Amino acid sequence: MNSGYIWRYDQYDLRKFYPDKIDYFLDIGACVGTASVLFKSICPRSTVIAIEPCLDNYELMKVAAGSWDVQCHNMALGNGEKLCFDRRSRTGNRFYTEAEKQWWPEEPEYFVESKTLSQIFNLFKISGRYVIKVDAEGGERFILTDNDCIEIVRNSAQFNIEIHRGFGGERELWRDWFALFEKTHRLVSRTQERDGAKSCFVDVDIPGPGWRGEYMLARRGQDGK
Repeated sequence: MNSGYIWRYDQYDLRKFYPDKIDYFLDIGACVGTASVLFKSICPRSTVIAIEPCLDNYELMKVAAGSWDVQCHNMALGNGEKLCFDRRSRTGNRFYTEAEKQWWPEEPEYFVESKTLSQIFNLFKISGRYVIKVDAEGGERFILTDNDCIEIVRNSAQFNIEIHRGFGGERELWRDWFALFEKTHRLVSRTQERDGAKSCFVDVDIPGPGWRGEYMLARRGQDGK
């Protein structure tokens, strides 16, 4: 996700929320904290928690987002164990568990602490009305295996997630997972179109054929007020 587009075109549809109506914004895979800063500017009294596993990004985030009263943490979405860092490209990294050791780099650069979504909520005592954003370069696969997180997502005002084909979980698994929230949320996908300076979104049934992309579970009846 282009950081400039997050702010310029509101690609996570965050500007609809009225100030003081959301208690927590949890930014998982925050990179340098662009979405966190945007949300803090919209809802300044909300507690904004940004989690970023890549050390380089985290150090920038502490400066860029930390000055906005964003709580910054060097941590990964995972299964609770330390994950092995793999620098795949300038903008793309991956983190592997012990069970995925066949994909570790020959000489690991470092390991990072990980927590499940439910462990993250317990750690930061997140409650009330909250919005979650997940862009974890494949780390979203851990949500599929975390049964405790279903109620967390079901109670969210909004849940944004980017799915990465293969490593982030297969299409059929996500289809079944999204179906768990049909009664409480609409499944929405961001299109390539824009309405002026605002991204456009459409309702979808399941992730489509080219299904790597951004999806949003928008709470039914939720208009941000």
